[in-house]
Amino acid sequence: MKYFGAKRFVLLFIIGALLLSLSLAFAQEEEQDIKESVLEEESGLISSPDVVAFSQLSQDNQNTVELGKEAEVILGFLNTGDLPFHVQYIRGYLVVNMDQTYTVQNFTGVPQNVTVGPEETATFSYKFVADRNLDARDYTVMVDVYYLNVDNDTFATTFYNKTLQFTEPQEAADFETVFSYVSLVGMLGLLAFGGWYLFKSTPQYKKLFGAATTTSTATSENTIKIGKKEVNLDWIPKEHRKMLEKKKTASPSTPSDK
Repeated sequence: MKYFGAKRFVLLFIIGALLLSLSLAFAQEEEQDIKESVLEEESGLISSPDVVAFSQLSQDNQNTVELGKEAEVILGFLNTGDLPFHVQYIRGYLVVNMDQTYTVQNFTGVPQNVTVGPEETATFSYKFVADRNLDARDYTVMVDVYYLNVDNDTFATTFYNKTLQFTEPQEAADFETVFSYVSLVGMLGLLAFGGWYLFKSTPQYKKLFGAATTTSTATSENTIKIGKKEVNLDWIPKEHRKMLEKKKTASPSTPSDK
């Protein structure tokens, strides 16, 4: 009995997990339908059931875009109907990913004027640049395609609807890196100067550099005065020093002899 009870519990657990997975899948699909219907609710336009849309960024990284740098979305327009559609223009905009009714930035609309026949596919390119002054965070990029049928009824389909991570401009990041290094070097320089200034007044400093100071002073005093000029004996050969010393001794007695 215990075996059958455990078996029944496992079976119920598996069934519950499957039901939860299905409910989550339906919820995600419903959420996507709600996102795609935002345009319809705001503009009153609907998407034709004969149009199949597909799109992607023209770059390897499909999840990250740099602020202030041009990005490109490749749009595919597949007409599965029996009548042609005339694509008028494409426009995109940036919205808050948590509230797609709030537009952060409107991108420039691009006219197309391209007719897509039945069972035909057309590819379009749409480029946009997110304002470099925006905060680096996640935003949702939406790109809409507006087109007409043979009765001149206007349709609109959201071809691209994805949340992307927008990063800071690369040059701004480089400047911040250089500034950080310069600040670090400046702080190290100030610390070194402060350490030297404090060490200067210690006995160890005087012990290390005192001899050099004394030698320099003694060297500056090793001079003789001839007339109004002072002559440094360090630069004079030894055989000539005696002549200068004799001349220095004889100089004071010259006026008295006269």
